[in-house]
Amino acid sequence: MNEYRVTIKDIAEELGVSTATVSNVIHGKTKKISQQTVAKVQEKIENSGYLPNMAAVLLAQNTSKIVCIVLSNDIKYENKMIEDPFVSGMINYLSKELDKNDYFVMLKEEPEIDKIVRYASMWNMAGLILIGFCAADYERLRSNMHIPFVVVDAYQKDVHKYSDVGVDNIKGGFMAGSYLIEMGHKKLCSCQIMMKIAIMTDTLGSQMR
Repeated sequence: MNEYRVTIKDIAEELGVSTATVSNVIHGKTKKISQQTVAKVQEKIENSGYLPNMAAVLLAQNTSKIVCIVLSNDIKYENKMIEDPFVSGMINYLSKELDKNDYFVMLKEEPEIDKIVRYASMWNMAGLILIGFCAADYERLRSNMHIPFVVVDAYQKDVHKYSDVGVDNIKGGFMAGSYLIEMGHKKLCSCQIMMKIAIMTDTLGSQMR
């Protein structure tokens, strides 16, 4: 059995105010409404069990409050990117932090830049966080979209058009090598996957200093 859903019209009729007044209180536009009326509407909303249409609320605020975490599902993850410990840990942390700041989280695996641009526009996203893409993808995305985005571990020397949050692999490798030397080890070996990517090159180079 479908339960009746209280509407803005119901609240307005019961209080003897216009639907516009109720709508403005819901959307926080109360500058031209008396404090007494605002308090009365807010109390009625709370007691009536009214549930706002979030799509309408966000549209009125001109923001979706949606931040999308986009995964490239690069071949190096063997089609299991979301299972990677680093990636899953990052998603967990980001989800909690975004929730604290009243943002909604969308998670999307999508390697095609054109589709990412379309999704971002379709959902009127507040921002994007991209994991696992290459420099050319970021540049292309920036030139085709004005929505702010942050990239994780881009490994780029010169980043001007977007923000990159990454790990200092050179310092990390140097610290690891230094620790082993301090422990008395003289013959060090660095075992890495045979892939010519920045993280491997930087780490190995720092260990060989």
